[in-house]
Amino acid sequence: MSALAPGEKISDADTSKLIARGAGREWGEALELLSKQSRDPRATLVLSREEIERTLALLEKVTQVANDFAPAWAARAALASMGDAPTEKIAMASAKAAINAGATDPTAAISLYYMHQQLGQQSKARELLQEALETYPGSLEVQNYLAQAFYLASDYEETLKVWETYLEHVPESTHGARRRDRMLARLGKHTEAVSNAKALLEEHPKSVPTLAALASREIDAGSLDRARATLKRGLEDNPDHPVLLTRLSYVELESGSAKESLSLAKKAVERIGDGRGEPLAGYAHVNLARAQALSGDRKTAKKTLRKAIRLGIGGDDVIRLAEDPRLKGFIELPLNLPPEEP
Repeated sequence: MSALAPGEKISDADTSKLIARGAGREWGEALELLSKQSRDPRATLVLSREEIERTLALLEKVTQVANDFAPAWAARAALASMGDAPTEKIAMASAKAAINAGATDPTAAISLYYMHQQLGQQSKARELLQEALETYPGSLEVQNYLAQAFYLASDYEETLKVWETYLEHVPESTHGARRRDRMLARLGKHTEAVSNAKALLEEHPKSVPTLAALASREIDAGSLDRARATLKRGLEDNPDHPVLLTRLSYVELESGSAKESLSLAKKAVERIGDGRGEPLAGYAHVNLARAQALSGDRKTAKKTLRKAIRLGIGGDDVIRLAEDPRLKGFIELPLNLPPEEP
């Protein structure tokens, strides 16, 4: 998690004001702690309760001496919606953030979006961002989060529209292009998605995320051999990259090579750890669980699967594992894994 929206920066003037008011150290320490946690609503919580309480105390000091500093209020709102923080604290922090939503940046609106997603209020979350986009029509941060909101609601048509608008503002954005192509694939337009991804990689041949995106579009299109070749080409220059390892372990699983997938998945998990709570760690763990089960170690596989679920994996990934004909009887749906093995 960042106290700021992606790509947003605090001005030198704002930083100087915080230092002059005696809150520069607290803001810096709070940012350092917040950097450990992803602000993606799908992310699992990796900050400890002690870290959350420490960060909230630091942010309280910042807002006490700089009541007009919207990013600190926004960070408090987002952070208070994590873990076991009382509902009253969530309401207080988000209300303060809302007051600051009319400031010169959309930070508070984005933080309110995050809070409503955390509380399962998807419709309200989208409404907040749509209102924010009317106030900040050129904000790439708001567009990025709005696209995410539609994606989390499985509204791929609307998600695609947002990314197309995003690219009208910044046509050179590889991030926007990769997300657009992902939505094309979700809508079954595989030929167009793969063609776009290839062209983008030709423009940016050293970009690992762009190469991984091409492999993903090839996987979506059912071209596992092409995806394998793409990923192995990337691993020649980036042998320990967790995204490439995770994608390739999935390709090997789908291709029937459990032994190769097991090796790749183990390496991916080692490289990622729990990360900042982002979904990649969960994908690596669910691949490892499936490979372990296919290799005959079902007891360990169930432990790994529980870890994957704690890291936010569910839906299609669990269904795919449950319906794998090679793993008959491993798990059944609806999934009911006990927290500990009997």
